[in-house]
Parts: sequence; structure tokens; C-alpha cells
Amino acid sequence: MITPVFITRSLQLLGVIALGTVLAVLPSSMAAADPAGPTDYRSEVTEIIPATPEITAQVVAGDSFLKIEVLPGAEVIVKGYAAEPYLRIDPEGRVWENQRSPATYYNAERFGADIPAFADPTAEPEWKQIGSGHRWSWHDHRIHRMETFPPLNSSPGDQILDAVVPVLVNDQLVEIHVISVWVTPPSMFPVLLGGILGLLGIGWWLTKARRTGVTSRASLRSVAALCLPAAVLALGVGLWQFVSLPASTGPLWTWWILPAIAMFASASAALGSRSPKFSLGAALAISGTQLILWVWERRTGMWRAILPTDAPWWLDRAVTAAVLPPAVVAGVVGLWVLGSGFIPARSQSRR
Repeated sequence: MITPVFITRSLQLLGVIALGTVLAVLPSSMAAADPAGPTDYRSEVTEIIPATPEITAQVVAGDSFLKIEVLPGAEVIVKGYAAEPYLRIDPEGRVWENQRSPATYYNAERFGADIPAFADPTAEPEWKQIGSGHRWSWHDHRIHRMETFPPLNSSPGDQILDAVVPVLVNDQLVEIHVISVWVTPPSMFPVLLGGILGLLGIGWWLTKARRTGVTSRASLRSVAALCLPAAVLALGVGLWQFVSLPASTGPLWTWWILPAIAMFASASAALGSRSPKFSLGAALAISGTQLILWVWERRTGMWRAILPTDAPWWLDRAVTAAVLPPAVVAGVVGLWVLGSGFIPARSQSRR
């Protein structure tokens, strides 16, 4: 029988699901399509020929982006893959992108994107301003390996690429030379340590839950208390990564927004001594699912050699692994409480 309580809780549950989905998806939709990610390759600029003081170049986030900085007053044009004008940084520091260059579309993703039919390297450039500040970073496929599988007949430590990116500096041809090296896999000790710490936290919660019951208010607040420090650590690591990368590389807001949502949700549950169980369950469900999404988004960083962050890589891996166990418990317990809210009181008492 459909009762007013059933309808109310159904609407609350739908609201929780909708809110969690929007909060998780919206930041990603507003970010760049293909930001820097973990990688097993390190590319670096070895030299600029001829040497010139007007520009500096470096590879950002392992092998993901080529970053160029230009002195005020100089004009630089980066050539595309067919030697067409692709990027231009004018003397005022404004960054322009040629909308007719195939490189504009091919460079949109780390492993290359589709090139529209109207892109023509022989056509007159159609410039569109995309930035300023005398600097820009972009996916340049000449500086990194394009295949997703490991190099054949090579092993970690080997150089796998030697390339040149041509640019015009005040109409003078300049070559940016880049090499790429396959990096040795990282130690899994930080991941193991983080996972153990997360499991110890679950053990602490279980000792409390045995005395009060898994779905008691005291137990739910204990789950929130367990999830809160995990969310704080995730927020710190995510913010550190976000500020580590240039804005032109499109760092994802979800790196810090997901744990921020989890932090506020778990804090509200931990402090809500008089909150209804349904509200505590909703807060735990939001906190747990946001952190699970955060870990899933970063999962490859636990075994890739290079991470796109200035944070110590061992710390990033350890926190990612430590967050998962309490996130799963919070999500499962929270959803269980929400689901049990649909069971009539008589049915619950019979059990």
C-alpha cells in the first residue's frame, strides 16, 4: 500500500540520487575533455635550436602537454603536422588557434581526435583567441607515444621517441627537440599501506557497530566519523593536483569537488546526533558515492609511473587507496538505510 510516508521517502531518495549525480557529473562537463592523466612515459625538452631567449619550453605532466612561454614583444607561431600555422602567441601575449588547422582538432584528445572535413592545412588561417598571458600548453602528439600498448622490443628505462616541434619565433625557424623515455613501474607499497590503513578504519567502526547495531544512529555517525578524515585527505590531494597544472591543460574540478561534497556530507552526519536515520543514510550515501567516484577517476594512478601532480606521488597513491574502504562502507550502509526506510515499521519489528 502506498502511504504518504512511502511517497515522501521516495521523493527524498530520488532527490539524493539526483543531487549526487548532478554534483558528480556537472563539474566534469565544465572541464576540459582530456586533461593530463597518469602515464608510464616521461618526455622532456632536450634543446632548442637555435637557442633563443624569446621562448622557453617544457613538457607538463609526464608526457601529456607541451608548454611554451614567450617573452613580451615576441611573436611565436607553432606549426602543425602539415607545417601549417597552428598556434600563435602575439607580442601582447594573446594566444590564437587556427580553426582551419587539422592540429586544432587532432590535439583535442591525448590519443588524437577526429578531424572535420573543413580543416585544411593549405587554407588561409582563421584565428580564434583561446588564451592570454604569453604562455600556452597543448597536447602535441609529436612529444609522446600514441599507442596505448607498451613499446615492442623495448623495456622500462629505454628511450622510445626523439622528435622535433617546429615553431617560428619572429619569423625565424626554431626547433624544439624532445625525447621520451619509458619509466620503470612504481612501488606498490604506498597503495598497500593506504589500503591497510583504510581497512583498519573499518575494523574500528565494526567494533562500535557490534555494540549498537550496524544501522543505529550511533553506528551511522561512526561511519561518518570514519569517512570524514578520508574526505579531508582526498580534498587535500585533489586540490594539490588541481593547482599543480596550468589552466590551459584543463585540470578537472572533480579532483577536489567530489571529496569536498563528501566532506560536507560526512561532517553533517557525524555532527547530526538528532538527525533522522533517513537523513544520516542520505548523507552517508552521498559521501560514499562521491568518494568512490573520486577513487575510480584516479584508479590508474595507483600503478602508473608518473602522476600529473606536484604532490609526492607516494602520498597521492596512499591516500587514493586509503579512501576506498571507508567510501565503500559509507556508500553501502547509507544506501541500506535508505532502502530500509521503505519497509513498513511492522515488517521491521517482525525481523
